[in-house]
Amino acid sequence: MVRHLTVIGFGNIGKQIASQLLHSASAPLSLNVVDPDPSIEGAYWDFQDAVELHPQHQLHWNNEHCFDNSDVIFHCAGAAVPMGESRLVTSASSIEITEDIFKNQTFNKQPFIIVMANPVELIAHITQRLTNFPPSRIVGTGTLLDSLRMQRFIQRDYPHLKKVHPLLLGEHGQGAYLSLELSTINKEPMKKHLNQLNINALMGKVKNAADQIKKTQGATIYGVSFCALQIYASLFDQQKTMLPVCTYLNEALIKQLGGHQSYLSLPSKLNQEGAYALEDYPTSKDELKQLEKAQSLLDDCLPRHYH
Repeated sequence: MVRHLTVIGFGNIGKQIASQLLHSASAPLSLNVVDPDPSIEGAYWDFQDAVELHPQHQLHWNNEHCFDNSDVIFHCAGAAVPMGESRLVTSASSIEITEDIFKNQTFNKQPFIIVMANPVELIAHITQRLTNFPPSRIVGTGTLLDSLRMQRFIQRDYPHLKKVHPLLLGEHGQGAYLSLELSTINKEPMKKHLNQLNINALMGKVKNAADQIKKTQGATIYGVSFCALQIYASLFDQQKTMLPVCTYLNEALIKQLGGHQSYLSLPSKLNQEGAYALEDYPTSKDELKQLEKAQSLLDDCLPRHYH
């Protein structure tokens, strides 16, 4: 059975995701690239040459029928974040792009939508409002990338520490925080191995990581692409995978955050039924304050009619 996929935006991340999908999948895929920019036409033809090595797959370009019948949509189309700036500064442009894609769009099924466009929590929320899909069908890469960066820095700076599993939550970027309730080293609470000064220094490196990459590459590409592909794989697994990704608030958190119904990066379970925030996330007073801060940052950028 052919799985129907759409990649929206054929920039660096869209190209990486499309390449990985078609190169690694043995089962047939139908891949629709949606990008109205005429300057990417050459990239599309170049990509089509590569797909000749995988004749089991079908490749389409700006195909409305394929879009309407997608099983999964990768939403990569957003404004570029300038070096040194918060992802939130791109919110107006990314919202406008998202509205152009999904407003008044009718689908023949309810696909999973994996959001990478920044600010990812905000764009996931707006995508859900525009499509009116069940919230479990829309998931953003969120702080999965921040968590992987924290893991890399801990393993680099403290190579003697083993089985490092940091979990960053809140808002991808400046609003991310380390969950001391859920982060572990060698199956023990992380705070048994790292003090607050250590953690603060590591968090500074995490929040500066994108700018360090942009000094020589111009944009972050591979980390977020692989995060999206991990989410994609998890959404077709019968077993539940727990990841720190951008999902809709559960009822308990909606009450704790004053009735807000939105998306934040949370410990979430993913399988073929969708993506859901964990019901038993043990929020401490400090972590609840961090979630409130992340929520406030996003609310400031959210147009009033989406509240």
